[in-house]
Amino acid sequence: MSPMAFPRSPDLPFPGPTNRLSQSLLHLHIVGSTPQFTPISVSGSPIISDWMCRFQQQKIPPNDLDTKSLATILRSMRLTEDQLKANSFPRWKDGDRTKVVVEPSFYDFMSGRREFIPDDDTRRRCVRCHAPYRLPTDGRKRVDFCIHHTKPPVYSSDLRIHPCCGRAQGVAGCQHSESHVTDTIRESVLLEFQATPEPTGPGDPRSDAFYALDCEFVYTTVGKEAARITVVDSYGNEVMDCVFRPEHELVDPNTRYSGLTGEEIAHTDKKLGDIREMLFKMVNSETLLIGHALENDLKALRIVHDNVIDTSVLFSRSTAEGRCFKQSLKSLAREQLDMDIQSEGEFTKL
Repeated sequence: MSPMAFPRSPDLPFPGPTNRLSQSLLHLHIVGSTPQFTPISVSGSPIISDWMCRFQQQKIPPNDLDTKSLATILRSMRLTEDQLKANSFPRWKDGDRTKVVVEPSFYDFMSGRREFIPDDDTRRRCVRCHAPYRLPTDGRKRVDFCIHHTKPPVYSSDLRIHPCCGRAQGVAGCQHSESHVTDTIRESVLLEFQATPEPTGPGDPRSDAFYALDCEFVYTTVGKEAARITVVDSYGNEVMDCVFRPEHELVDPNTRYSGLTGEEIAHTDKKLGDIREMLFKMVNSETLLIGHALENDLKALRIVHDNVIDTSVLFSRSTAEGRCFKQSLKSLAREQLDMDIQSEGEFTKL
């Protein structure tokens, strides 16, 4: 299946399977592909069927379009308000816009996990080794060795094997870290969100723009935080790429997945507030943002935004039983673009 040809600069060829392509740019090209089915979104997923999340197929002609025409087509793919809520996007709790609410994902609902918990509750479970632990009361990093596998077990013949090391499920982990980590978030964060700014007028150029956005995440003493943002425009140009400091002390840069190192983060003086200020110079409330599981990026950036295309929703797969699940960006890139991304031991935003 051929992805659509996005308008682009003459010196920027369409990336083939061997090119090193940013995930942000990849989102744009995936949206240019046509779904092979009528997908149903999942509330953070692997399996759920919900009438409110159905999405009509939208075929995009495989020829070059001007940016304005393309934007018109893309806007027909935006998530509805019900879809935003069902897929755990941050939404305003009431009209005064002082606090957001995030509906639990299907996974959280089925497992009983709470993404947001009261600030005075320091109990956590490590997302790597699953051991219970407590956050340090002084907010400082604490050495507490974590032995874990980097990949979950899969079936191999009659056994469940961890692909990272070939060991059977239940055997001690093959990797160790000096601290436990969590992706649970304190409830007070729900008071820290900002809405993307309103247009300055009918001529505001931000209103007709659309961008692909992707964040990279690290672990801190309080949980998972964003530490890099990459934004790509409709021509495939990287218009923003910033490493910034998380709000709390770094525990693990999560290099295997983020590509970041502690040294890179230590050498930047930018903070989340600076990043939002920079982003809002390009983005207003009418700008179309494209991403994969974009709710995670917006929660990390503490942003409420209405105009979203999410490829994890657009290309969610239905089963013969009527259930559906979200595909990873890796499998989606392979299926729609015949590209292999996120290879073992290799990270690049390009």
